[in-house]
Amino acid sequence: MWRAAHRAAFRWERVNVICFCGAAVICLLTLRSWHLVLAECIIFGGYVISFLLNFWHTSTMAGKMAHSQRRHDEDRGS
Repeated sequence: MWRAAHRAAFRWERVNVICFCGAAVICLLTLRSWHLVLAECIIFGGYVISFLLNFWHTSTMAGKMAHSQRRHDEDRGS
């Protein structure tokens, strides 16, 4: 379960890092002054939201896997 949950989390987190780092670099290269600060704050906020959604998804997945494993173990014991 631990491996599967972390594998799923890493898959999504890799996409998040690539997208948000790419957006941050584009903002750094194109924006100046307060626009840059605002854009970076929005990017950071988006990353935090995305990270929390990823955490929720993997927690839900791990819970479902644990429940499935528990049912499987109970079925084998009967």
